[in-house]
Amino acid sequence: MTPVRRAALLAAPLAVAAVALSACNPTHVTSIDSPTPSGSALATPYTAHESEAASEPAAPVDAASFFSSETVAEYTLSSVTVDGATVEPGSFKGVSMFGQAADGSAMLTTIGLCDGSVYALNGKGATVASTAGEAWSTDKCGDPADEAVAVKVHSILEGKLTASAAGEEITLKGAKGSLVLTAAH
Repeated sequence: MTPVRRAALLAAPLAVAAVALSACNPTHVTSIDSPTPSGSALATPYTAHESEAASEPAAPVDAASFFSSETVAEYTLSSVTVDGATVEPGSFKGVSMFGQAADGSAMLTTIGLCDGSVYALNGKGATVASTAGEAWSTDKCGDPADEAVAVKVHSILEGKLTASAAGEEITLKGAKGSLVLTAAH
């Protein structure tokens, strides 16, 4: 077999494939249509909306239900007052509340405070008796300033504790002072 004949035998199938492809007359994609037609109700243009939570004022807090929570409710700290003086809170960020004080299952936990306090609450309405757990200790505080804040906060939260509400804020008053809290969103 001569080299010319061998080349022709190899080129013949390629020629048939080229003719078949040219008969299809393929079109090249130059644009992509939206899968959602512009007249569809689903084809709304994206516009940034402000958060609904930011545009609506928060509901006022009910002091009588503060000591009753089916899920963990977190509150951020606005201020600490002990014996009439404002206290710099340091690492103290707020409190969380869970359970029902009316049946003695409520717990109030400090957030960020170096003593790791958990207080058991018992009572009805906006006034309860608060008892620190046996684990209450400032031994975990490595900083004397944080230890001083922990002792002051403990003096507020241990004993009789009353909640009062004003707008979005809850004020917890104890024997030695008060904490002003705001519901965390």
